[in-house]
Amino acid sequence: MLWQPPLTWLDNVASPGVDPDAIDTAKLTALLVPGHPLAQTADTMGISEDHIQLGCSDTTVRRALAEAKISTRSTRGIPPILSTKISREWLETEYSLKGRSVPDIAQEVGVHKDSVSDQLQRWGIPRRPEGPYSNPFASLNFTLSPAMHRLSRTRNCLTRLRNLLHIPGHPSITAAAKSLDIPPTTLRRQLRGIEAVLGATVIAHTNPLSIVPSGAAFFDEARQLIVLLDNRAKPTPVRLG
Repeated sequence: MLWQPPLTWLDNVASPGVDPDAIDTAKLTALLVPGHPLAQTADTMGISEDHIQLGCSDTTVRRALAEAKISTRSTRGIPPILSTKISREWLETEYSLKGRSVPDIAQEVGVHKDSVSDQLQRWGIPRRPEGPYSNPFASLNFTLSPAMHRLSRTRNCLTRLRNLLHIPGHPSITAAAKSLDIPPTTLRRQLRGIEAVLGATVIAHTNPLSIVPSGAAFFDEARQLIVLLDNRAKPTPVRLG
């Protein structure tokens, strides 16, 4: 036996949040521009970030149309919407120079990742082997060295960099790992991973452990980036009175 509650039960039930049909989509579209924080856009519209982020891809729409036996129109000759939101220079800077991932850019602009991929192809911006990890330093006004650029698109980049900076001055990797409260095998694996990406040794196994001369510039860059990120994460003090 199957039973479902009658729809009349919903007549006097108030759904949480703003009614999506009441959102001014024209105003929302105008606010969704690169560099405009999603939280600020949501606050201006009086809605939550979920209202903006929730949606579906063109693949889902096409599948629904096919199930409903509704034919699709050709989009040939129709200018892409994304090109009205961003410029080629902006996309090339964010993707090629800063190393941000396609999904990360798509989330900021408010489009599906396929739209960003298509725009890269239309504008002839060379694609790189895409990984799942986005550059954590992309929001900083900082030009990364080639070595840091490669490392920035690897897994747990920030955690590994912080741990790497902690190694020099300790008598051994085991001692450094103990002070970080992580297993020595984890720290050794992280160090090997970083050196594999860089293609060079950065820690000299002296007593105490030290930075190899050729790795000094990389360590200085890592310290600067960590400080910039930490300062950005600090809450702005509120002045009273």
